[in-house]
Amino acid sequence: MKTFIFSLFLFLSSFTVVSAADTEIYFYTATQGATQYNIWRKVNAGVYGPYTNVSAPTTELLMTTLIPGNTYCYKVRAQINGVWTPFYNEWCFDDTLPPPVSNLSGTFTKGCNGCMDTMELIWDEAEPLDAANPNDSYRIWRNIDGGSYGFFTSLVLPATTFTDHSLSPAHAYCYKLKTRRSGIDGPLSSEICACE
Repeated sequence: MKTFIFSLFLFLSSFTVVSAADTEIYFYTATQGATQYNIWRKVNAGVYGPYTNVSAPTTELLMTTLIPGNTYCYKVRAQINGVWTPFYNEWCFDDTLPPPVSNLSGTFTKGCNGCMDTMELIWDEAEPLDAANPNDSYRIWRNIDGGSYGFFTSLVLPATTFTDHSLSPAHAYCYKLKTRRSGIDGPLSSEICACE
């Protein structure tokens, strides 16, 4: 999830994007005397148009209209005593996908008697992920015996290695990785498999 904060003269506003469902939440502090807010938006190089109205005192709105890769710009005005204020300053963000994981490799280790097999994954650091941002991470996906890939675990930065200690000799395991930047998932990497 990524949060953006900016001033709109009369009130503070921030935008939060939740990429899993391409949803958008934005909220702002109430403007004194406002009865509603009028939000306009443009996408990429388009022109501004009415987006939605929000009645006071509501200061939060949930949408399902974001498409990764687009640039979104917003401006907001308030209605006070039946008169619209001028639009406050424009704010834009680029909802681009983070880079893919590169050079994924793995080392399979056969367990001793009574021990689990292990698979160590190693990859190159992805730029420009930010270790100080708790919403930036690497996400590991795994399949078992050729089944569908499913989310397995998430790693905080700056980790570029992970060892899976949960392999059973009776099964085959394959892995792919994604980068996550500010809550937005990148594409899956190439596949690496554990094999005896």
